[in-house]
Amino acid sequence: MTTFKNRVNKNIAVLQFDTDPDYNINLNRLVQAIKNNSQADIIVAPEVVFTAFDYDNFDKASEFYDKAIETLCANINNQILALTLVRKTENGIMNSAVII
Repeated sequence: MTTFKNRVNKNIAVLQFDTDPDYNINLNRLVQAIKNNSQADIIVAPEVVFTAFDYDNFDKASEFYDKAIETLCANINNQILALTLVRKTENGIMNSAVII
């Protein structure tokens, strides 16, 4: 994790950690990282933090989207969280940027 202040005096935490094949473990790691960085105004998570690039299981990964968003919304306070998630859209499965 790297924390720094930018020109508008906001604390930004840039997270980096290994992902596990178990999506729930990754979700719990991110929730803990949010709690550990309570001083940060903005938190940036690693790309596809929950599912990594689980190409063989993109349908399963996209099904995790709703649970992940619900859990994150319940655990973030006044912070801004930036992350990417695999989700199913009308155009197929996408890696989407999400800001909470």
